[in-house]
Amino acid sequence: MAYYKQEMIKNSVIIIPNISNEDQVCDFLMQTKKVLDKHNFVYIVDFFGSQTLKDFFKKNTYGSEVKYLRPIDFLPLKRFKFVNDLNKLLYFYFLQIHLSIKHRTLKNFYIWMFFPQLINSIKLKLPNWKVIFDIVDFHTSNNSILNTILDQNKKYLLKKSDYIFVISNSLLKKYKNFVKDKNIKLKTEIKLVPQGFDSESFSKQNLKSKIIFPKGKPIIGFIGQISERLDFDLISNLVKGNLNYNFVFIGPKHHESNVPENNLHKATFAELCEQSNFFYYGKQSRNTIASMINNFDICTIPYDVSFDFNKYSYPMKMFEYFYVGKPVLTTPIKELERFSDFVKIGKNSKDWESSIRDLLSKPWPTEKILKQREIALENSWENKLEKIYEFIKK
Repeated sequence: MAYYKQEMIKNSVIIIPNISNEDQVCDFLMQTKKVLDKHNFVYIVDFFGSQTLKDFFKKNTYGSEVKYLRPIDFLPLKRFKFVNDLNKLLYFYFLQIHLSIKHRTLKNFYIWMFFPQLINSIKLKLPNWKVIFDIVDFHTSNNSILNTILDQNKKYLLKKSDYIFVISNSLLKKYKNFVKDKNIKLKTEIKLVPQGFDSESFSKQNLKSKIIFPKGKPIIGFIGQISERLDFDLISNLVKGNLNYNFVFIGPKHHESNVPENNLHKATFAELCEQSNFFYYGKQSRNTIASMINNFDICTIPYDVSFDFNKYSYPMKMFEYFYVGKPVLTTPIKELERFSDFVKIGKNSKDWESSIRDLLSKPWPTEKILKQREIALENSWENKLEKIYEFIKK
């Protein structure tokens, strides 16, 4: 069933500044690039590192077709923050000039912003380049000073962006609070677009997982990064208090910079792995995700909603769960409240235990499975980018 018309941004040059670490897969960025790359020239600038001028000329990446770029340190003493910031500012300015010349036959040039931490990318913007602010998260910091700076950066992006898109109603309301500031005058209205789900990978022939799942008990499952985002107290209480269920967690261990680092979480997770009804499998092949989810009786999103980053998130994994047709149990994530027909929301372990019993007491209805698949496909990456194009071309 097709949910998009392939009316996408085409014949454009797009720079996507990236702040993620080398060992961290930023799915929304990579999926956006994957779709845009089919008809455009897309360059990712990885701001988690840099290279010297000597390395730059040695590798000769400036004139090549390499589309993963790393800033150049034009000035020495980059250990000083202002020098480091100036280097990145200059690099991004010259990169715009270079790409404008290299792709001079094209008319459309975009800087696609996900991260408010990287506003230096647009402080020396050429007139022929347009800024797209694609709001997929409410970025935060556990440091109060950095958190204030982040809020200032968000406001700056709102003022300077030519197009602003947001993936959820809860994020839309959150960002509209910034617009109430009398000093902020937007160039454009904030537009709501679909979330983004890798329907292309899920609809193709998926490989069967090599994991040998535990037998004999209902499986309560989670697929995603094992990080400080998870509510480990909730998970621990559930695992220890419900030996009649098997809890399966799948995904790489990861540090999430948007929430406070807590070494107690690491100790709790290590303790969980010693429980007889808790099974942890690390990072798995992407094309086996559907197969793994299919082994779950109930899928979970146990995020710690005491953090705004989690409370105002819109987890893509929900659409992966939906595509396979599984009931979902989650903590009180605001955007998921509107999916009450398919998602149970629990504030604590007692709520979760009650929901688990209820969901396991009867088969998951076929009509819900079909509707879940439809919702997942409506939120494909192609659908999201088609919607963005509709607003841009006006």
